[in-house]
Amino acid sequence: MGEWAPNEIVICALVGSHAYGLDTPESDKDFLGIYSDILADLLSHNPPEQTHTNTGDDKPKDESDWTYHELGKF
Repeated sequence: MGEWAPNEIVICALVGSHAYGLDTPESDKDFLGIYSDILADLLSHNPPEQTHTNTGDDKPKDESDWTYHELGKF
């Protein structure tokens, strides 16, 4: 996927074990968010992906997990 940065974050929330107070010293932080993309990109012939995530096994161990969905998905 390469580098991705949202145009504008609408909301971002801490979810998972940290949000419920069930985290352990080995727990990473998990974030779930909604973002708004640039209108011209949304209306183009090649609209951008609606979901971006880094929750796979290829991310560094010390990096938080995150998933963002584009506002238009809802």
